[in-house]
Amino acid sequence: MSSHIPFDIITRILSILDIKTLLCFRSVSKEWRSLIDSSGFINTHMSLSIKTNTNNTLLILGEGGLNPINFDDLSPGDLLNLQDQPFISIGWQDVRLMGSCNGLVCLSNDDGDVVILNQSTREHKGILSLVRHRFELSVSSAPDEHWVWGSGYGFGYDAVSNDYKVVSIANFLCVFAKVRDWSADVWIMKEYGVKESWSKVFSISRNVLSYDSVRPLGYSRRGREVLLELDEKRLVWYGMETRRVVDVVIQGRKKERLEAILCLNSLVPPDGNDRVVNSQQPTKEHKKNEEEEDSSSNCRQNQVNVKL
Repeated sequence: MSSHIPFDIITRILSILDIKTLLCFRSVSKEWRSLIDSSGFINTHMSLSIKTNTNNTLLILGEGGLNPINFDDLSPGDLLNLQDQPFISIGWQDVRLMGSCNGLVCLSNDDGDVVILNQSTREHKGILSLVRHRFELSVSSAPDEHWVWGSGYGFGYDAVSNDYKVVSIANFLCVFAKVRDWSADVWIMKEYGVKESWSKVFSISRNVLSYDSVRPLGYSRRGREVLLELDEKRLVWYGMETRRVVDVVIQGRKKERLEAILCLNSLVPPDGNDRVVNSQQPTKEHKKNEEEEDSSSNCRQNQVNVKL
C-alpha cells in the first residue's frame, strides 16, 4: 500500500466505490484485500450506501434464477430488457424470494431448501431445509371470506447476536383482515420501538391506480417517486406528490407472475467471517489457487451459475 497516501484517506476513497470495483481492487495487494474484507470496512461501506441511498439492485425473479438490475440507474420511463441483463442461475425451477437484508438475499424452493446469497459477490450458503408445520383450522362462524394462507417465514438481522436468521413462525394463529378501501396508506416508524414515531409517508388512491395488492420496493434517487409492485404483475413508478403513474416496461420476461425485491449491494459474507462460502467446503487445492483466480473471477460476473 502506498506510503504517500494516509491509510484513512485510502479507506475513505474505497468506501465510496461500487462493489464490482472493490472486488477487482481486492487483487491489487494483500493489504488492500485485507482492508476490503475486514468487517469494519464492510460495515462502513454498507452504512454509507444506506445513508446516500446508493448501491441498490432490483432483483427480478426469472425461470430458475434472478435478473439483477442496477436500481441506481433506473428512472421512470425506462425500458427493461431482461435478455440484456446479467442472470444468476440458482439451479432450482421453483425459486422463491423470502427476503433481503444488508445485501443478503434469502431464497427457497417448494422442497423447503434454503440458500443465503450475496448477489453482489455471488457467495452463497446452503442451510438446513425448512421445517414444514401442519395444523388444523376449524371455523364456527365466519360471515366473510376466510381461508388458510400458509406458513410464515422471515429473514432478517439480529443486532443482539450479530447474526442473520431465517425464522419459521409455527403453532400460532394469525388473523389477517383486509378492508377493501379506496386507498392504501404507507407508514414508517422513524424511531425503532417508539410507537409515537409512526408517520404516514404517502397514500395510493384507487382512483389513480387500479390494484388489488400493492408492495413498495424502493424510492427513486431524488425521493420523489416510489417503485411499486402491483398484483405480482406490474412494476410502476408512482409520484408521491404528483400522483403520476409510469409503467416499467419489461421485455424478455418468461414468468407470468412478477416477483421483485430491492437489495443493497454489499460485501457482507453469507457465513460470518468466511470470505468464500459454498454448499461444500473448499478443498485445500481450491484455497491454494484462490488468490490466483481472484483477479479474473471477481471482475467477471455477467453470467453466473450458483450450484447447490
